[in-house]
Amino acid sequence: MSRNICLIILFNHKYVQNVKILDKIYSNRFSSIYYVMPFYNGELNGVDGVDESHIITVYESSYCFQGYIAQAYEKIKNEDCTHYLIIADDLLLNPRLNERNLIQELELKNNESYIQEVCSFWRAGGLSAERVFTTLYAFINHYVNYQQEIPSYDKAAKLLQKHGYEITTSLSDEFWMRQFQSGDNRGWLNTSFTQISEIIMRGGGMPYPLLRGYADIVLIDKKSMAEFCRLSGIFAAMGLFVEIAIPTIMSLVCDNFKTDRDLKKYHGVPMWTAKEKEDFWNQYNRNPNFLMKNFAEDVLFYHPIKMSTWRIEVNK
Repeated sequence: MSRNICLIILFNHKYVQNVKILDKIYSNRFSSIYYVMPFYNGELNGVDGVDESHIITVYESSYCFQGYIAQAYEKIKNEDCTHYLIIADDLLLNPRLNERNLIQELELKNNESYIQEVCSFWRAGGLSAERVFTTLYAFINHYVNYQQEIPSYDKAAKLLQKHGYEITTSLSDEFWMRQFQSGDNRGWLNTSFTQISEIIMRGGGMPYPLLRGYADIVLIDKKSMAEFCRLSGIFAAMGLFVEIAIPTIMSLVCDNFKTDRDLKKYHGVPMWTAKEKEDFWNQYNRNPNFLMKNFAEDVLFYHPIKMSTWRIEVNK
């Protein structure tokens, strides 16, 4: 069955020069594409080949880029599509995939969504003290009256558990002692103590069920999109980091979603270290056209591909 997918490309920063490059890569594969860009101010007005009506200006920190999606929703909500594919501007999707075959290739059912990876908030630690404290502080931020706008703690816990994820209820005494004893963290803790004291006085309990994961590509079914965007806006206003907000929201609003561990034919390739990125970029001579011609069949995406440092001639 042919399915229409609305492609939304999110820019962390205002790289207007990359719009035409990305249009060359995706315009023959997706009939509806929107570019969501912070602080865009008409720089491409009148430029040949650019549909400026599909460039959406947003105002938000890239730390909470889920807020970009919330602000863009009014302009995309009436799209005739079954899913919204949201990707970062520096993520390259397998060139074999398009609006007609993506759902089938990922073997998704009706009203099923996709995110690359999700895990428990406290899976094997792995979070810096600053990330933990800023996450907790989002829920004692007295400037945002969010309590009646998001699912209750109990309802959220049930929804996350329905998807098979463990709920982190508290941070261990060992964690707190390690942070206060660490010379690396002591200065940050001292300056932020008044902000986290309320949490400490409550015994370090987690104020809300949370997940974390990879947020640079998500596929949201249309039925879930409105509530996904609404909660995205609320969590952005609270200051909740995007890689915690988006996985949590998907578990709250999507009936079902798959991750890479559920896919049979594809997996994503995120690159983390500087050496890993540099080796990959050099392997393809920083040439997107060469990469597209030699894209591994079982790779859903590569990320990041920094267009500003690659050779930018990309054939349709």
